[in-house]
Amino acid sequence: MNVLLFTTLTAALLLAACATPESTQPAGRPLENPISYQAAVVPSSYGLPTSFLGNKLLRYPHFDLIFLGTTLDQSRSFPAHLLRFQARNSSGRAVALFTWHPASGDSDSFFLDGRRYQFTVDVDTLQISVFPGN
Repeated sequence: MNVLLFTTLTAALLLAACATPESTQPAGRPLENPISYQAAVVPSSYGLPTSFLGNKLLRYPHFDLIFLGTTLDQSRSFPAHLLRFQARNSSGRAVALFTWHPASGDSDSFFLDGRRYQFTVDVDTLQISVFPGN
């Protein structure tokens, strides 16, 4: 085998092995621009399941909610996608960011304006209720 050809092939293989891997992108909607000004406003009621997927702003009686997308949580032994949401009161001054992890079960809660809300996630739907006692 020609020494020049062998040296060229070896150098090419070594350079290919040193190439930086592609960065991982979060799945779902990008997180840099969480609220689109062209999002469809969907009137929503407490206690009723509502689809959160798509370019939607869910309007509840006390706040608006938008699905921010997903991020990959690699902190546990089994990586999982976290669903991220933002709730904002009507004045826009109070904001609650909350996430849902598949290992947390199907329900969790968040606080906004002194009220506690319970939410349940089922595949692509979200059901929000005012926590009893609020």
